[in-house]
Amino acid sequence: MNKTIIKLALAEDLDPSGDISGQMLENQKAKAQIIAKEPGIMACRNLVSEILQTYCEIYCPEENFEIVFHKADGAEFQAKEILVEIYADIKILLATERTILNFLQRLTAISTQARKLTSMILKTNCKLLDTRKSSPGLRLLSKEALRIGGGTNHRMNLSDMVMLKENHIAGIKHTEIQKLIQNLRNKFPQVKIEVEINKDNLPLLKTFVENAVDIVMLDNFDYNELPILVSQIRSLSALVKIEASGGINENNLLDYAQTGVDYISMGSVFTQAGILDLSMIIEIL
Repeated sequence: MNKTIIKLALAEDLDPSGDISGQMLENQKAKAQIIAKEPGIMACRNLVSEILQTYCEIYCPEENFEIVFHKADGAEFQAKEILVEIYADIKILLATERTILNFLQRLTAISTQARKLTSMILKTNCKLLDTRKSSPGLRLLSKEALRIGGGTNHRMNLSDMVMLKENHIAGIKHTEIQKLIQNLRNKFPQVKIEVEINKDNLPLLKTFVENAVDIVMLDNFDYNELPILVSQIRSLSALVKIEASGGINENNLLDYAQTGVDYISMGSVFTQAGILDLSMIIEIL
């Protein structure tokens, strides 16, 4: 999967005529250093190897390269620290520079944001979940970066679990809920079932919990409202996990985590992570 997205990223920069600027240079051995310009958490460093390997396979199979990693995935780094050193022909380094930085800047930003958020709730029993609000094509890598930063992966895609959200529930007859869940259990016995409860469908909470859904997502409730709902769910089932979502940010994350929920899901860990400032400095050897 990584190779597919890497090929697309390289093609964006190199098709149809390759690196025209770099082609003007002589073949020369060079060293590239990837340097942090701000603090962060290293993530998905093996992508550097995969990008270079893919580039060489496509454009210059006779060439090779050497990589020295100075930071492991999950390791903290400070501004001005060297994260990676690459030894290769200067043409290879110039052609892959932007692709390497684009991936690393985005993924280290996600891992850094995940570390920041998980650190805020470290003393609670609540885990930070991701969502599917990732950039198209980058979901696997984004979720890996979040996991490296300390978060917990939720479903990867729509096939991973049953998730009855607001728009699903709107199309379900209330008298058919028990039958629906039983049919899902029969058809997908190994798949967990999660249901989204908000203020509009709150009267259905008891019915879903009593019919043994695995996870209840309490969506768009104020954190002051959650303790009563958590207590209600726990009194009905000790097995059902509880997730909070919607309207949660850095300012109220701890408040939500202290309500007794098992999980908090935040799309902003992807959508607002931005990029981390990294640079690549190349010198001829």
